[in-house]
Amino acid sequence: MDRCIGWKKILYIIITLLYVSTALMGCSGEDTAPVPESAPLTFVPEDWVDKTIGVITGTIHDQVIADFIPGAVPAYFNDLPSAIVALRNNQINGMLTDTEGFKIYGPKNPGLRTLEPYFDDSAAGMLVSKEQPGLLEKLNDFIALINSDGTFDEMYDRWFGGDETMPQIPEGTGELLRFATSGIVDGFAYYKDGEIAGFDVEFAKRFAAHENMRLEISVMDFSGLLPALQSGKVDYAACCFAITEERAQSANYTDPYFMTARAIAVYDATAAQLTLDDIDFDNARFGAMTGSTGEMYIEANYPGAGLYRYDSVPDAVMALKGNHLDYVITAYTIALGFVRSNPDLAIIPGTLLEEGVAIAIKKDDTQLLNDISAVLDQFKADGTLDDIIDRWIKEDGSAYEQKDIPVHADAPVLMVGVAANREPMCYIDSGHIVGLDAELIERIAYELDMRVEYMDMQFSALITALESSRVSVVISNVTATEERREKVNFTDDYFQNPQVLLAQKDEAMEGADESLWDSLMTAIERNLIQEDRWKLIVDGLGVSLTITLLAFTLATVLGFGVCGLRMSKNFILKAIGDTYVTILRGTPIVVLLMITFYVIFAKSTISGTMVAVIAFGANGAAFIGEILRSAILTIDKGQIEAARSMGFSKSGAFFTVTFPQTVRVAFPVYMSEFISLFKMTSVVGYIAIIDLTKAGDIIRSRTYDAFFPLIIVALVYLIVASLMIYLFNYISRKTDKRLRRAA
Repeated sequence: MDRCIGWKKILYIIITLLYVSTALMGCSGEDTAPVPESAPLTFVPEDWVDKTIGVITGTIHDQVIADFIPGAVPAYFNDLPSAIVALRNNQINGMLTDTEGFKIYGPKNPGLRTLEPYFDDSAAGMLVSKEQPGLLEKLNDFIALINSDGTFDEMYDRWFGGDETMPQIPEGTGELLRFATSGIVDGFAYYKDGEIAGFDVEFAKRFAAHENMRLEISVMDFSGLLPALQSGKVDYAACCFAITEERAQSANYTDPYFMTARAIAVYDATAAQLTLDDIDFDNARFGAMTGSTGEMYIEANYPGAGLYRYDSVPDAVMALKGNHLDYVITAYTIALGFVRSNPDLAIIPGTLLEEGVAIAIKKDDTQLLNDISAVLDQFKADGTLDDIIDRWIKEDGSAYEQKDIPVHADAPVLMVGVAANREPMCYIDSGHIVGLDAELIERIAYELDMRVEYMDMQFSALITALESSRVSVVISNVTATEERREKVNFTDDYFQNPQVLLAQKDEAMEGADESLWDSLMTAIERNLIQEDRWKLIVDGLGVSLTITLLAFTLATVLGFGVCGLRMSKNFILKAIGDTYVTILRGTPIVVLLMITFYVIFAKSTISGTMVAVIAFGANGAAFIGEILRSAILTIDKGQIEAARSMGFSKSGAFFTVTFPQTVRVAFPVYMSEFISLFKMTSVVGYIAIIDLTKAGDIIRSRTYDAFFPLIIVALVYLIVASLMIYLFNYISRKTDKRLRRAA
């Protein structure tokens, strides 16, 4: 009893620690208050006592706070974008930086507002090594030159409100000029299209060309620029340095080349409500599901945008909530589902791509296409389709209205491919696939005197499954693009589902004040208790363990054969063994799994689970064969010769002398391979198997909780793997005399 209680305590502590680590990603900072929805434009120092103001490490902004805003607390960041994210998430109350920074980041963050009055103008200069007085003089002369001939104004207009395109500047061929900058300050020095660019970078290139010098640019952290000068690693540095007496003691300043003002910025949530017209598509980061029309839209229309592909929309939304993306592009109904469950998410008004969704049928199955199309036309005419849509598409957030659907119990099977993580179109509820798509195809099947069986898989694998005859029909919010029409047939559209953008809201997330305990209990309730979702985890674990045990057994049997081939003295047999090991060890398991399912067994009725067993078994055999071969080679040949001299046959010597020692040597690595195989089964969801990882994905697709289902899945893997390790160590101690003596 005491041991059981101890395990429960340990389990609770692990869950709590893991949950705290993820909860802290979105929690507001201590002693910070949300910015009012309508932030004042007037700066009043007394209002900022005990408030937190973000500053960039290495700048003089913390000193500005001490001089002008007594009582305020500086919070340090490595770059301006990080400070803006903290400001948007209410982790700080304000931010202090140069007004040029606001010119750059203001258009990208509509809620960013500066308070007046600004602080006194400050002069910025470039820092030059004390050992380079001649360079200092040349830089001062060049600053005067570009100010007099208008080049400075041209550069300023280009980098602070212009096209930000680096002009062609000839390279010098003489003495080396070593220039350093931070590379993370938009406008001055930053990366654009993979190249370092900005005002300071253009200045350095123009100066080097003017002096016929070879330019070497070093990019480093802002706080490391001055030490780099002092150590002689660089000749001069520029990053809008404010001229201060303290810095002047360590390096020389050029004449001022820039005048800038400083101000406090706050974030006004009401001013930050974007429309599609406000978005800089060419420079934003978009998440899309692999194979979706949203992915194709961004690729075709905004090739310069950052496009990140994910296996599912929940994965993309998790990246969005972790600030790794600016937007997720997905179908309207899917975005609507996320907004229903995540008050911190919003749909950007407007549609990117008007598109309809249709049912896909195998290319050569014209009869099935005609039959389904006829029923679909009937449903459109008699109002059945409209009724289905009205009961599943709830823009007001009200509950879905499910109805009982008649089924022909003994009718022929219509195998239907779905990606059941697309609420409300197709998702899993209480262990059953439901949704608009599911009800529609089940009603169509009933009219055709058939019954539906589902194959749930990754969206990107649906068309492949249809081509390979794994399924007869695909219905999962699929758009009939021209590229897809070349591979499969489609019915007419049955629903209009435009592509939209999903983004984070700028205001504080509802429930942010909820205690950690209440938040943990809510997460457990939503992700495990509701709809008995814990059963998905248990069933998924059972599938993972089944595949592991069967595949490992197969791998062991095949491994002996591979070992025999590799150790054979017959050249052909050895070559076969070598080729097998090379191919199987060098092929990624996901690729091998999909080739086995969609190519080798494409026409077979063998289940996905058995395909996974075969694929993992074949892969594991290559590794186990090498484990056995290596263990055998460690056995002294003299022992075998002694056994033969005592009258043992060749096989008798092997099983009496070699094999027992081989087992003892190979056992630890052999068991490690078992644990590795268990963890590798996490990819079987690619071929429509609901294992432990897929179960977590299903829960995420229902609760839209970005982290907790992953934590639970990771915890289950950790506990099971730890129990395996304990069991294998116990077996080793009981079977190995040396370990027993050591114990």
